[in-house]
Amino acid sequence: MPTGINKDPRVVQSGILERIAFRPVRSAPHINGLIVALGLFIALENIAFILWGGDERTLPSPYATKMITLLSISLTIQRLLVFAVSILLIFLLYLFIQKTKMGKAIRAVAQDPEVARLMGIPIHRVSSTVFAVSSALAAAAGAMVGPIFCVFPSMGLIPILKAFVVIVLGGMGSIPGAIFGGFILGVAESLGAGYISSEYKDAFAFAALILVLMVRPTGLFGKE
Repeated sequence: MPTGINKDPRVVQSGILERIAFRPVRSAPHINGLIVALGLFIALENIAFILWGGDERTLPSPYATKMITLLSISLTIQRLLVFAVSILLIFLLYLFIQKTKMGKAIRAVAQDPEVARLMGIPIHRVSSTVFAVSSALAAAAGAMVGPIFCVFPSMGLIPILKAFVVIVLGGMGSIPGAIFGGFILGVAESLGAGYISSEYKDAFAFAALILVLMVRPTGLFGKE
């Protein structure tokens, strides 16, 4: 794994969790991994409650209140920064998955772990790398949206559900599908909140999911 990733304590913690929690159930049915992930989510959420309490907090940022106007649209510099950093990270992730040796190994393990192991690919190292990269991306996302929304220990439930919606909408394993699925989700929520009611904003995501799955069960970019 890249040296810079290894030095991040959150990434080191993700590597430890991958070894002690997910690696033992790698060969088990997928539902076992989902149960492990749910248990870890509940445990970490309650640990955060114990350590920092349940009060909502804001992360200070010099760009959170500064406004900028583009094409008659006013938004804060922080939101514009979130958009720019998101595009950059998506591009870097795409290059990593498609152009690097480790990215090819990740795709091979995702398609068939047993064949990848027989071909000499170190599947344990690949799994740790995936956890490290995903933790780094999650840390970047938290740093970007922290100054915009209040942060508290249980705030992760809704974003996780929406991430699930995005993955299913776009198609499992498809980076362009995840991008397009996220775009659909954002547009559906914005239009629904603007023209119907902001109280049901979160429900529009699942309505879009149901509509897409009725037409294409594998997702927009998913393969049969």
